Amino acid sequence: MQKEKGISTLTGIIIIVAAAVILFGGVFAWQYFAKSQTPITNVQPNSNSQNSNKPITGSNINSTLPTKVGECSKTAVLKIETRLVDGSTGQPIAGSGSAIEYTNGGYQVSYGTIQGVKNSHVGDEINLCLLYIPTNCPLRDNRGKIYSATNLRTGENWEAPDAEHMCGGA
Repeated sequence: MQKEKGISTLTGIIIIVAAAVILFGGVFAWQYFAKSQTPITNVQPNSNSQNSNKPITGSNINSTLPTKVGECSKTAVLKIETRLVDGSTGQPIAGSGSAIEYTNGGYQVSYGTIQGVKNSHVGDEINLCLLYIPTNCPLRDNRGKIYSATNLRTGENWEAPDAEHMCGGA
């Protein structure tokens, strides 16, 4: 009787499972790395432009948010909060992060505490610049823009997104 040479059933199953895992992981890796996104850059407004850090008078404050990367607008602080508030009491939850709302409709939020936000006061004049707009987002999901803000009273600046999650996220 001649002994058959070949691959055992167990070895064959292991090879098929390993190939499936590699293929499955490769698809997700490709989706992650192949997405074309606008890189985050540190935008410094042109000191000769209308967006320089000069004191703002009422007529210099824009009522609209910047819409293009690198564009800035003057606004003012409308509300300063923690990221989370207690649903039953309405009280801020310390250590839950920072949130700030602007008179032009802008909003920034962070899971961490932003010292510049914490040091801001309602009415402080802010130079708000758009740094990043996500791409490949689901229809009508506009979350994930990242803004740089400079408080013109304190001189502090920070970067934070306009939502807790990027577009397409939770």
